[in-house]
Amino acid sequence: MLAEGMSRGSLPLSYDIPYGPADVITDGVSGFLVPPGDVVALGERIRDLVEHPDRAASLRRAAATAAARFSEEAVLRRWAEVLHRARARRGRPAPAFDLTVRSGEVSHTAAALTAVADFAIRGADVRPAEVTAAIALHGPEDAGSCVELRAAATVRRTLRHGIWRARAEFPAGAARWLTAGTPVTGELELRIDGAVRRALLEP
Repeated sequence: MLAEGMSRGSLPLSYDIPYGPADVITDGVSGFLVPPGDVVALGERIRDLVEHPDRAASLRRAAATAAARFSEEAVLRRWAEVLHRARARRGRPAPAFDLTVRSGEVSHTAAALTAVADFAIRGADVRPAEVTAAIALHGPEDAGSCVELRAAATVRRTLRHGIWRARAEFPAGAARWLTAGTPVTGELELRIDGAVRRALLEP
């Protein structure tokens, strides 16, 4: 609805909440973003627009241009590109590569839960952008149940020859699923062009 309104010339003023507004609005260029719940800041933006109608007109034009990225034609074009790439990959054999985890660390506090793994890849010459990674944490079984957490990980090469690093930051609420000191088993999952390898995180 935000992009649709912008495409019709509406000037967007939005709280900068996750998943949406900041992907569509460039603050001060195609609209305004204010901190969530900051009613004073929201009121100041509205007052500025009323006092400077010329600026509001330029913001509306920029908003309409920004919204064009989310038009039906643009979205269909991007989906077509994704499907064409998927079809092209389907005809290629999945690469045969080996994954070796050199070290791993899970950091758990009352407010945060992160996992880091240093690893090596053999048999595939790839760039970080071509590697998709995730880290899963398996908690101990307790009364027949077991905590299972999984998060996407960023991937980069390190300064050490042949060593890569994956880092996963779990959602804020995930830390509450594990009490302090609870032992967990970490597992790194790596995907390269359709081939998947998994390895345990060794401390």
